[in-house]
Amino acid sequence: MVKLNDGTIIADDQYDLINPCTEYIPTSFKTVDDYSIYVLWSTKQVFNDNLFFHRIPESFKVYSDKRLPRNSPQVVYFNIIDANKNVIFEHVLNNSVDLVALESKSNIDVLKATFIKQNNMELVTAISEGSIDPILDYLCELGYDGCITSATHESPYLIYLCHPDRQMSIGQQTNLVD
Repeated sequence: MVKLNDGTIIADDQYDLINPCTEYIPTSFKTVDDYSIYVLWSTKQVFNDNLFFHRIPESFKVYSDKRLPRNSPQVVYFNIIDANKNVIFEHVLNNSVDLVALESKSNIDVLKATFIKQNNMELVTAISEGSIDPILDYLCELGYDGCITSATHESPYLIYLCHPDRQMSIGQQTNLVD
């Protein structure tokens, strides 16, 4: 089990699916964002189409407040705390997914330049304001698996999957929460 320093369980241990970014695997984390950052830096990083991606491995567990994956884009989380509901469902990725790293400034710059070149002012505005829905729709239309957004003090890392009904299992109620 992955825990916070205060002992709160936040996720199932999945260190066997990632390459720890150091030889040391923490036994606990100060915040859920610390865990998300650790996972992201421990996953394979891929560069394709002038964009940087995080490759989340097959069988990796993600969490949501919905049992059934949607057939349209859906947000999921690295941990149960960010799912923030009384009933949390644990899903397993059916295959590895390459997620556009929207916390990467270089990706934001590449996408913004692309939108300007395409004269798509709606997407230029969306990326400037951090509005994820139109950007996610664009990425999904191009055939990408989804994206990961940056964490701020007000919001967690968010994983957006383009086709969750094909990308992850039906959720099982997790016993990680009371």
